[in-house]
Amino acid sequence: MSTKIKPPRWVLGWAMIGMAVQLTTAADFFENFAAPPAPANWRTHGDASLFPWNPAGHLDVTWDSSRTNSYFYHPLGTILGKDDDFTLAFDLKLISAVPGFTEGKPNTFELAIGFINLANATHTNFFRGKGTGTVRNIFELDYFPNNGLGATLWPAVWSTNASLSYRDASDYTLIELPLNASLHVVMIYTAADRTLRTTMTSNQQPFGPINALVLAPFFTDFRVDAFAICSYSDHATSGSLHAVGEIDNVHLTLPPAPVVNFAIAQYGDGFELSFVSRPNWFYRAETTARFDGWQASGSEVAGTGGVINLPAVSTEPAAFWQIHATRP
Repeated sequence: MSTKIKPPRWVLGWAMIGMAVQLTTAADFFENFAAPPAPANWRTHGDASLFPWNPAGHLDVTWDSSRTNSYFYHPLGTILGKDDDFTLAFDLKLISAVPGFTEGKPNTFELAIGFINLANATHTNFFRGKGTGTVRNIFELDYFPNNGLGATLWPAVWSTNASLSYRDASDYTLIELPLNASLHVVMIYTAADRTLRTTMTSNQQPFGPINALVLAPFFTDFRVDAFAICSYSDHATSGSLHAVGEIDNVHLTLPPAPVVNFAIAQYGDGFELSFVSRPNWFYRAETTARFDGWQASGSEVAGTGGVINLPAVSTEPAAFWQIHATRP
């Protein structure tokens, strides 16, 4: 019996690193917190009390390293790597920042905002303070308040094999963020030169400059899938932090989703799934008749940046299909 696809009930989805994500071609995301954060866009992990919405139109944030790893995050709906161009911008007002806050942990510790890999960052043995060998897939702006040795602003990038991209002292900037000032931060990463450029203003006046970060020659790659405001635990480190601030006007400019311009085309007695792919992604069609499990249909194919056509083949009289996209 020939394969039949029922367009009114047909569902398209895809999975990335074991995570279901939203189908979207939108390359921009903006949040000004004028209303309570929508559950469809924002989620929390860990201590949600650290990220209350303020009716004045911003997010109140507490970075408290004495608590468990906690994130207020927005799933990207894609996976970013070093071959992608993307931009992150946000407003920050830092009200207080006290390093060495926890007894017995006198050193400074980071306040972090940026991109994480959810599976890695929410793992039970993930502790940011452990550093090289345990921390992986992070692309963030870290601020270490002054504890007597000077304050440090460090755009930090950690690879899939748990290595920090580090060339020399020019990777970070010795600079102290002013308290109770309206800071606007823009972070632009360009794949062509593998460089992250960070600019800041304070009360609409230039602040800095902030050193650019060029990925080290030995750096492999990263895989991040969520924007997050990160309050890391100080477990397994000698530093600690308690900071309070406000976050507003989060703006993400991202590459297209891995599947765009999806269409179902009929050829002869059959159908094929057509979509525009992206390089560095791999695709395969999957099918189910009763949603009791998805089965691969055909072999995996590499994305080209152009149109891919995958045959929709099933022995069932009625079938549903999805595109499974992965990025190794």
